[in-house]
Amino acid sequence: MTPSIYLLRHAKSDWAAGPEPDLDRTLTKRGRKAAKRVGRWLTEHEEAPDHVLVSPAVRARETVRLAVAHGAWEAPIELADVLYGGTVEDVLASIAAVPPTTARLLLCGHQPLLGELLRRLVGGGNDPVFPTATLARIDAGRLVWLLPPRLLG
Repeated sequence: MTPSIYLLRHAKSDWAAGPEPDLDRTLTKRGRKAAKRVGRWLTEHEEAPDHVLVSPAVRARETVRLAVAHGAWEAPIELADVLYGGTVEDVLASIAAVPPTTARLLLCGHQPLLGELLRRLVGGGNDPVFPTATLARIDAGRLVWLLPPRLLG
């Protein structure tokens, strides 16, 4: 079975928090609100994932934690180092390694990797606009939708 693949760019992170390392940046208030909105939207539209791969960056892990909590869904969550600084090929290998029973796989990571992955999964195209907390769904090489957080309710 080929799972539906959901790409979620982490929510808005706090650049003003000081000189912390990139991996340690947290979400802004706006980012936390958007992450919660993503989680609720996935549940309300029966799109909740059954497996999650997330970047080790704090902002990505926080995005997933808030989405899960406010969407009230459960799924195994795996840290995937390849979603922070890896290549598209690395991410594709991680996708191939998820359990074969996975129907909806969510990947939460960063630009430009998510945009590059999206292009690869759908067979090309222009650089997608992928703002923070944007969510995309790909089924069998076809982009089903790409939604910025303002359209998620």
